[in-house]
Amino acid sequence: MHKLKLQFLNQDVEHNYIQQHQFPKRKFYLKVCTVGFQILLIFKLIVSLIEENYSVTYPLLITWGITISFILIPKKTDIQIRITIICLNLIYVVYLLFFDPQEEAQIMYFKGSTQMAANIVNIFVLEFIDSSILNVVILTLRIIHLNYYSLKTDLPSIAFGIGVHIILILMIYVYHKALRSQYLLTKTDQRWENILKQIVHDQKFILINFDQEKIKFISITSTFSKKIQNQDEVINFIRNSKIQQNTFEQYLYKNMNKFQQNCIDSLNNTIMVTYERQLLKLNFSIFFGNQPTILIQKYSPQQVQNMKNYQNISKLYLNIIISLIKIIKERKKFDLFKFQLIAKKLFLKNLISTIQNQNFSSYIISLKRLLSKISLLSNKKQQIQLLCQDVQFLTIPKIFQLFLVLLVECSHNEIILIQHIRIEKEVITIKFCGAFNIQKIKAYVTKLEYYFLLIFQNIKYDDDSVTVKLNQEIFVPFKNLSSINTSEDILLP
Repeated sequence: MHKLKLQFLNQDVEHNYIQQHQFPKRKFYLKVCTVGFQILLIFKLIVSLIEENYSVTYPLLITWGITISFILIPKKTDIQIRITIICLNLIYVVYLLFFDPQEEAQIMYFKGSTQMAANIVNIFVLEFIDSSILNVVILTLRIIHLNYYSLKTDLPSIAFGIGVHIILILMIYVYHKALRSQYLLTKTDQRWENILKQIVHDQKFILINFDQEKIKFISITSTFSKKIQNQDEVINFIRNSKIQQNTFEQYLYKNMNKFQQNCIDSLNNTIMVTYERQLLKLNFSIFFGNQPTILIQKYSPQQVQNMKNYQNISKLYLNIIISLIKIIKERKKFDLFKFQLIAKKLFLKNLISTIQNQNFSSYIISLKRLLSKISLLSNKKQQIQLLCQDVQFLTIPKIFQLFLVLLVECSHNEIILIQHIRIEKEVITIKFCGAFNIQKIKAYVTKLEYYFLLIFQNIKYDDDSVTVKLNQEIFVPFKNLSSINTSEDILLP
């Protein structure tokens, strides 16, 4: 919140505060004020006509003509309403000071006190800057009136009036600051409710604030890992974690700037992060308010969905086994093609299950050997042929095999050719040529993205080719930072 203007720095928060808490009240107040002012002017106009006091009638007619336009012109925004209130207040003050007929002292005192009460009401209805300007203008008009009509200058009274108006401005400042602070507390409560709703589903989390004045992240609490607990450990984690070429810290900072400019209350996203040769899938949420709060959680699929997938796989296995038992027991003839299809499904499901259970290791293997390992998982008529020099590289063979099988599954041709392998700065790029169902490949890759990112930097698609760029180092699924194996072969339980 701006210390002088008392406006929220976040424009979206400022807009919501005005529209939800101030605009409806000011709109209603303006209607009451306008109608009341018109009734007063019409009543005084009728009295002046009855008394034939035309020196009063003409100023009243001019004042009434000016104020009636404020009723006819529609006011749809808060700034229009505030300007209208200020104008009506100043017109009323100018009329009373310079055009209202001079009467007995007691009547003049009563009119003056009533007018000051109306001024104070208007001042507290407006925003702090509007109120301060209106207060100074009214004081200036009263000093001009005093000097113009008084026979002598009363400096003590003027000094006292200035002092009282300064105190009034200070009280208005305190009042509006309290109103806005109360609104911020309400927003903070709502924000924490949203945060806690997400924490309930996953107890492994990091909660940090971003100090906009000092431009730095401040850790609130962390249960993410035994090695990521205190302030230094959390900051070290977001600084050393990487998303492609950027650090996690840079990524968070860019997202905060981007979405604050677009005036969004909160941001939720799922990302892949590498940290100390480990690959993490994270959910992160940024809750915008007076101070952005960031919630980072380890991604974990819902148990209900896991159970459903497990039941579907178990049902598939059971149906396949029952079919095989019937063939053996009843000595039925069977279709070789169907048998191969069943065998392929069994091997494929077993491979996917092994990968999802993280029962795999990484080691150096040749591409030619990898191609030979997928014969059981593909149709004999469908092959991947290596037409260039063989190459050895560090990978997780089971994940690479799965990718090759899915590539064959999505091929329209019987033959897939590897015509080009490029090695540039120790980064290997392999190009598979053929006719592919690109949409089907993308669907598979999206579903198994987490595991493919352990071995691939990226996967690119064209109409007649699929190109993969291998990681220079193999990542492992994030489990426990204390169990990192830094050797070349990484064995996960």
